[in-house]
Amino acid sequence: MTSQNLLKLAKLGDAKAIAAMINRSLRAKHIIAKVNRQEDCLQVLLESAQVPSQKAMIPFIRQGLTKLGVETITTVQVYSRQTGQKSPAWNQSFRLESSPTQAADVAAENNTSSDVESPVSEPPAGSHFTKVPRHTTTGGDKSSKNRPTNTYTPHRNTQESHSKPHKPVSGGNAARAGVRLSRDHFNRAFLTRTRTILILTVLSILGLSVIFIALKFPNSLSVSWRFTQTINTSKTEAKSMFNKGLKQLQLSQYRAAIESLENSLFIYKEIGDKLGEANSLTNLGEAYNNLYQHEKAIEFYQQALPIFQKIGDRQGVAGSLMNLGVAYRKLYQHEKAIEFYQQALPIFQKIGDRQGVAGSLMNLGNAYDDISQHEKAIEFYQQSLSIFQEIGNRQGEANSLMNLGNAYDDISQYNKAIELYQQSLSIFQQIGDRQGEANSLMNLGVASHNLSQYNKAIELYQQSLPIFQQIGDRRGEANSLMNLGATYDNLSQYNKAIEFYQQALSIFKEIDDKSSIADSLMNLGNAYDNLSQYEKAIEFYQQALPTFQEIGDRRGVAGSLMNLGVAYDNLSQYEKAIEFYQRSLSIFQEIGDRQSEAFTLNNLGVAYRNLSQYEKAINFYQQALPIFQEISYRRGEALALNNLGFVYRALGQEQKARKFFEQSEAIQQEIGID
Repeated sequence: MTSQNLLKLAKLGDAKAIAAMINRSLRAKHIIAKVNRQEDCLQVLLESAQVPSQKAMIPFIRQGLTKLGVETITTVQVYSRQTGQKSPAWNQSFRLESSPTQAADVAAENNTSSDVESPVSEPPAGSHFTKVPRHTTTGGDKSSKNRPTNTYTPHRNTQESHSKPHKPVSGGNAARAGVRLSRDHFNRAFLTRTRTILILTVLSILGLSVIFIALKFPNSLSVSWRFTQTINTSKTEAKSMFNKGLKQLQLSQYRAAIESLENSLFIYKEIGDKLGEANSLTNLGEAYNNLYQHEKAIEFYQQALPIFQKIGDRQGVAGSLMNLGVAYRKLYQHEKAIEFYQQALPIFQKIGDRQGVAGSLMNLGNAYDDISQHEKAIEFYQQSLSIFQEIGNRQGEANSLMNLGNAYDDISQYNKAIELYQQSLSIFQQIGDRQGEANSLMNLGVASHNLSQYNKAIELYQQSLPIFQQIGDRRGEANSLMNLGATYDNLSQYNKAIEFYQQALSIFKEIDDKSSIADSLMNLGNAYDNLSQYEKAIEFYQQALPTFQEIGDRRGVAGSLMNLGVAYDNLSQYEKAIEFYQRSLSIFQEIGDRQSEAFTLNNLGVAYRNLSQYEKAINFYQQALPIFQEISYRRGEALALNNLGFVYRALGQEQKARKFFEQSEAIQQEIGID
């Protein structure tokens, strides 16, 4: 853009152009300005390593704007804070008159209270960095799946019994003119959180074994691939190919595993070995599940199920039902997932498989946690924990503790979550489970992030990163990088955040993890949005959208639509923003994602407030508030109350506004956030 065009836009009151002009002047002082426009009010946030001087900055801003002669701006609010801090160190408002001598201060305060809101976009208060985009380990995943955490969800590692997170949630909340937008609390950058999923994966041709993702598969046998005329030799060949496929699954070499398992399946069919056939089908389903081809995975599980039923292998039957539940959960068909878990549970109980019982309970907890029924999820996790403790399964105990931590993190009880993550970490360290150790460190980072303890979060992610690298867990490595990016994003170090997101993206492309590729693109969009490069942000969101559509990730689709809405809102294209929010709202309601539904309603309120349609704004905030309360998401509740306060202030009902501000501030103090 030419200087002449920039000046022209600035004179018309364009916030982006005004920000560019201010930043040109302040570049030498290493001060960054972010500007937001609310009707006839201009909001300017100044950030620097040292708090910019109020005495110097107010005359500078006042004189510069007066010289521009912007007729449509009458009031200016200036905020200043140290880089990395959330609350302004000082703020001052003044009326913008025709000349500097006519301008008069209308307010000046220090240490702003809860009713003063930063005028720039920030990640939402409860985003999943892949609470990535939370990442949840499902269907045999060895790491995490953004649950997102595309999220702004940190990638929170979650343990699942057949494997956010978000969510780095993508989506972060963006504060805009005193009202916070929520970008699909996905990750808000997608923070990755690991959830343990009990994986029902065949360990040998003798039968199904219920294992946890950190267990090792047996090594491949040194037998060459060739057909022979004898059944014994053929069976040896089949077993060799089968074990090779298992090893490839463990190494995340899913396409190679498919080739090996298809070979073993062919031979087992030829020699009439039904158990080997069912086991090969089960693991083919596992491979496709990890490639996010969940419908195809379901086909294989459904082929395995009647074979196990026919040969009377009840454990295989229960395992197939469990795996079907995991696949449907990945398709966000939670009711169907719960149905399959509930079918598997009594079979495990009847055959006395206590570990299978505990795994079914854990998976039920994951499904209920996904649909924001966190209290019910906690009940199931506690039941699974008791069983694992009774049977002396230390790894299962640690996994249950980790998932309990995730559930408490979801209801904003971050200190309780930290306590549980620390217990899981201790056990993983005692039993030498390096992957579990890394996952616990990552989840501790997510909880610290949610408490705005960003330096602590960085320290924890930096501890998890080398462990993932040492054990060759490329996905875990990428998730740690993603979460580091999300944290630097919250510290307003956006260029550094972009570097980490790009490193994560490169690894996700290398391992062909399309879901996490989309999460990374979403987080890159968030970072550029925070740099006020909205067009570039839109480009990344538009790249993420078809990827989510391709893999059938409806939550990711909805998150992309939400973030596009946020970007267009930042461009003051409010009608277009509303269109995207409404599309995302429909999807979130269809898949039962109550938390994201509430954030979307909040964003619709923001858009209508920006259009000065205050009654509509109030209506949407009032729809969001009871949902946040219903799912015990206290941070979201505080957000909705704060936004209601700003609308009533805009309507001149200051007493009512103050009441909402006080309620919001009380909740923030209660849950330990600024």
